[in-house]
Amino acid sequence: MFAENGIWRVDGVDGVFRATEYSVQRVSEVGIQSASSFVEADGLPFWWSREGIHTMTIENGVNAREQNLSISTVQSYWDAIPEAQKLTVRSHTTGSTSVFTGLGKPPGRPLQQN
Repeated sequence: MFAENGIWRVDGVDGVFRATEYSVQRVSEVGIQSASSFVEADGLPFWWSREGIHTMTIENGVNAREQNLSISTVQSYWDAIPEAQKLTVRSHTTGSTSVFTGLGKPPGRPLQQN
């Protein structure tokens, strides 16, 4: 589950989910900024948080791990976007490409990678 306060995994106690027997585990403390910023591409989730743009990787077929994609690419651009504008982002996929729309360029900032 993707929530503002983190990413959560709901599973069955013995690997089989039942409404009366389940476990909830926090996968990441990094949550989602806005439900409209979530997109799935190539079987992986991508979303915006207050800290950047993220995805989830699966290790050993079971262990999920959050990964910040913007830190090594567009973090300075992302940091300059006003919070109110970040809440209006919309994500969608076009073929095999994931697209975030509704951003524009932050005032006084050139669009460049870090």
